Amino acid sequence: MTESGIVESYIKLREEVNETAIKLNAETNRLSLGRLVSFAIGVIAVTIGLVDSKTLALIIGIVALVCFVVMVIVSYKKNDMLMEAKASCEVYDRYIKRFSDEWKEFDDDGVEFLDASDSYVKEVAMDLDLLGEESLYQYINVCGSYSGKEKLYKYLTLAFSNRDAFLDSARNLESVFMTSKIAIEERQAAVRALTKLDELSYKLETLILKAKARSKKDLLLNPETAFKSDDDDRKFTAIVLALTIILLGASWISVILAVLKVMSFLVPTILFVLTFVISQFMDGTFMGVSSEAFSFVNYLAAYEEFLSEITSHDYESDALKRIKSEIAKDSDKAILGLKTISSAINLRANPLVYGLLCTAVFYNALIYLRFASWKKKYIKRVPKWIDAAGEMEAFLSLAVIGRVKSVSAFPNILEDIKPVIDFEELYHPLIKESTVVSNPCRIKEGIRIITGSNMSGKTTYLRSLGVNVCLAYSGAMVCSKEASLSIFKMFTSMRVMDDVGRGISSFYAEVLRIKAMSEFVKNKVSMLVLIDEIFKGTNSADRIIGAKGVIGTLAKPWVCGMITTHDFELCDLAEAHSNITNNHFDEYFEEDELKFEYKIKDGRCVTTNAIHILKMAGINI
Repeated sequence: MTESGIVESYIKLREEVNETAIKLNAETNRLSLGRLVSFAIGVIAVTIGLVDSKTLALIIGIVALVCFVVMVIVSYKKNDMLMEAKASCEVYDRYIKRFSDEWKEFDDDGVEFLDASDSYVKEVAMDLDLLGEESLYQYINVCGSYSGKEKLYKYLTLAFSNRDAFLDSARNLESVFMTSKIAIEERQAAVRALTKLDELSYKLETLILKAKARSKKDLLLNPETAFKSDDDDRKFTAIVLALTIILLGASWISVILAVLKVMSFLVPTILFVLTFVISQFMDGTFMGVSSEAFSFVNYLAAYEEFLSEITSHDYESDALKRIKSEIAKDSDKAILGLKTISSAINLRANPLVYGLLCTAVFYNALIYLRFASWKKKYIKRVPKWIDAAGEMEAFLSLAVIGRVKSVSAFPNILEDIKPVIDFEELYHPLIKESTVVSNPCRIKEGIRIITGSNMSGKTTYLRSLGVNVCLAYSGAMVCSKEASLSIFKMFTSMRVMDDVGRGISSFYAEVLRIKAMSEFVKNKVSMLVLIDEIFKGTNSADRIIGAKGVIGTLAKPWVCGMITTHDFELCDLAEAHSNITNNHFDEYFEEDELKFEYKIKDGRCVTTNAIHILKMAGINI
């Protein structure tokens, strides 16, 4: 399907769901009015019936109050349906925005992981626009939980974050590469299955947004800490249980005794007022004891439908089967119990009903005790459910590429120990497919020196390769008609910046990056290097000498790489080294206007355009 055809299909889906949302909104408004009217009639009629001993009025009042309760229940269901319809609209709307620049407005760009990463991972992620503002993460992320977001971040950075695994593996490379290949192909199988299960995938994404709307916060970073059952927690639970038994027992026994005229109704009245006062005084404590845990209850209850939806389907992928199996272990009973707790907590949204229940049955204390019992029974399973759900979210995010790109493919992961890269019609996922220019990228070993005029496409070509390698290792489809690649360690030096605080200039920062590459070469482990404008921060004489030395060091059988430069002198290295080749991008003039083809070509560049660009900018030369 073409790009325009994909967009039209999403627009149609959004319109269908939006019509449902409009109808549901109208129904909820009518129910709100009905609740208000029935409650008012019920209170007035019951009051008249009791005060004036009007039986008919009392019956009318009771019926009206019953209608009020029924409409409250129906309203909850309708509001839930409306919330889901709105979330579904948002899912389709987000897909539509991915075909324009509006996706850059998405509020979750993974910057928290960029800030938390070590300097090496942070540098490469910034070079390739993997994390942060206007990044690949921002483009594809559909995760709602911290667990899912963290897994997506880790999957996207596998190509360069696993340095230690490579360094420790020099003695048994075949085993390490095969293990990595199996893991990648398992993720591929999961993503491939989800790309075929459109209806399920959109439903799951809808439930994620619905869960986010309910919880209004991310999942706790450490669920085990939130659910820790320490001595203070157990002591408090025992106190609440004793207080509940005493208050409720005394209150309702006094009611019976008052009915039997053993005592005045003043006694149960005082006891119920006392119960209400204590319940309100301790309400914050009940809902705040292990406050993180209670917020987590709301969160997990919000995710109840997501977890249930996962377990209601059968899968061919081993990874998806494992996710389903993990969630299915006791989760149905646990989720049902948690859903009951969540519904009980949600009654706080109706202060009148909530207050009456707290007065009559010490309601919030019962909620706390019910949760304490649930926690004791299921506490150890929760982190595993969250981990499994997070993995599903990450896979859904990785499946986005296949849903929005008309030209995409699952890459073939090769077993070659030496680096092999073969992309047909490679392009950058963050450039609109309608305007992007694709290029082949075939490298077995050796270094490609890429020359070309300013703005001709050199840097974009390097980033296109780097970001698609990251997609390939994550298990996602790549932006290419066909693709094959082996497993290697990736190094980059592109968006190099100075560090004033550490007294490091941009040139020295680049030197440190390239030093890391030169040191890693000694391990004789398969690697890919991507260097943009090598040593651009120093004079041309020193730059050329330094670049020649680095390229000579990197030109090894276990290294493949691409190095862009404006120094044509570096192209002469291809004559002395069989595994160094030249490629270039060029431009042409049409009626004195500078034009670019953005197509990579063999050989060195023979044209320049800096003077023309300066004139275009209005700078007189």
